[in-house]
Amino acid sequence: MDIPVLVSNLLGADLDYWIARACGTPPEHLRIETVPGTDSCICIDLSGPIPTSFDPSTNWDVGGPIIKAVKIGLAPPTGLHGWQAFMISRLPSMAPRTMFGATPLIASMRAYVASIYGDIVYISTR
Repeated sequence: MDIPVLVSNLLGADLDYWIARACGTPPEHLRIETVPGTDSCICIDLSGPIPTSFDPSTNWDVGGPIIKAVKIGLAPPTGLHGWQAFMISRLPSMAPRTMFGATPLIASMRAYVASIYGDIVYISTR
């Protein structure tokens, strides 16, 4: 069963999954798995010959190039909302969006997902 979730509330593996989708990875090449011995989940990209974790919302080596490629702007926290990210790109396929997050990567990745899919996405119950 899929449940609607506001992009502004996405975190962790669910946010990473939707970033991968926004980057063009087909859903059948993605899986969310629980890390053994923990309650944590990670997004796994099955596109290549070796499955790899995909974590742009927490890893600058992965998220940084996305921010640069799609021209996401950032503003530091000024109040209750945390970091602010906004889309600078005016590509026809991307609607302008502003999102907030506890970290620059979370805010940026939310803005990117929202620019592609809108304010609501659907996640599978696991």
